[in-house]
Amino acid sequence: IIAILIALLVPAVQKVREAAVIVTETENPVLMPVSKFVIDVLDDVEPALKEANDVFTRALREQKLPGSREVESLLPAVQQAEEDLRAAANSLLPSQTGHIPGDEARILRLALVHVVNELNQIGIHLEHYITRCDRLPECPSDPSQEQ
Repeated sequence: IIAILIALLVPAVQKVREAAVIVTETENPVLMPVSKFVIDVLDDVEPALKEANDVFTRALREQKLPGSREVESLLPAVQQAEEDLRAAANSLLPSQTGHIPGDEARILRLALVHVVNELNQIGIHLEHYITRCDRLPECPSDPSQEQ
């Protein structure tokens, strides 16, 4: 499930990036800082998503559960990105910007809300996996067992 969610998240993240770039190009002084912040957050989270994808793809290929510590190391980046992107989406609400946002801002906000929801689901599944993995004898819990 986690690998599928991550695979579905990648195109959504790309749409958010494209929308943020478009908003940045409008040179709107209210929206530019938000769009640049979004791009920075995506730059930070994309390596973690790639790593998570690699972890679960390898697990599927090898028919072996990834270790709980390995999965646990992915969680902070996902949670931080969710929090940061949620704040960015909320900052695009008309009550926060003081004006009715244009189409570019609305598109960016909708894309952000979608990605935030996906990140939330991935975070929930990662937490659930870690909890379950700690109870399963076939699930390695430390790097020495994962080899």
